[in-house]
Amino acid sequence: MARYILKRILMAIPVIILVSILTFSLMHLAPGDPVQILLGIYSDPVLVQTLQEQLNLDKPIIVQYFLWAGNVLRGDLGVSFRSKTPVISMILERYPRTLLLSGLGLSLSVFFSIIMGVIAASRRNSAIDISVITIAIIGISIPQFVMGILLILFFGVFLKWLPVMGYVPFIQNPLESLRHLILPAFSLGIVEASLTARMTRSEVLEILGQDFIKTARAKGLKEKAVIFKHALKNALVPVVTIIGVQFAFLMGGTVIIEQIFVYPGLGRLIVEAIFNRDYPVVQGVILFTSTVFIFINIVVDITYTVLNPKVRLE
Repeated sequence: MARYILKRILMAIPVIILVSILTFSLMHLAPGDPVQILLGIYSDPVLVQTLQEQLNLDKPIIVQYFLWAGNVLRGDLGVSFRSKTPVISMILERYPRTLLLSGLGLSLSVFFSIIMGVIAASRRNSAIDISVITIAIIGISIPQFVMGILLILFFGVFLKWLPVMGYVPFIQNPLESLRHLILPAFSLGIVEASLTARMTRSEVLEILGQDFIKTARAKGLKEKAVIFKHALKNALVPVVTIIGVQFAFLMGGTVIIEQIFVYPGLGRLIVEAIFNRDYPVVQGVILFTSTVFIFINIVVDITYTVLNPKVRLE
């Protein structure tokens, strides 16, 4: 196990380096000068040149990259051009909010998708099965931002049950914090639940056709025990792959959802940084989220051995 983890970490290093190069290059090739945005179009040319020298923007792009990469290796992601705040501090402030939103969205997705998938598989070709499949297809077809707008209109504007924007710290007021999280979390989770529900249904149906399931039924086991103890446990291995990848993508999907619901998370931070051409913030956030994505994939692979001891990681 330790050898496999070390191997995956070593394989991830070139990926992270490539991500950093692409992010750094694309940001510097994008139109717009961060110094001009900070000082204004009609600012003093001498002041512009001075600030460019202070921010190392007057140096060749290759030199800028190695200066930034050297600081990253020392644990320094740089300082925001606009707020003069260390990027790592900004990430640590916003990331728990995005993690909370993504975690709640994933929890809703897993809860509804597994229940729907198992019920549909256990009642194959019934009205319930057809309904679940129909709902799943509709859910997959609706983009997250459209789902978010629909939820805002229905629960926020028409019914006025839930707040449609903002954020309340969980420690400050847990109930009000959850009320602000419900709509964005459902926007993230419902769409992802549709895909997982179809996968769960398909895998459970396949397992239910195996010989060991027929043997379990022949022994007189109750149908609930056959489905949940034998079929679902074996069907979860591929489903976990989807759930793990979904969680990683939910972290990226929050960019749009956080904009719609004015949620001050990591996604909203990077959008603001892109508009302001705040290079250190964009580069730091993307590098951080890429590392998290890789870590989640490693954890998912390790989880295979817990769900299915026959799986061996090499």
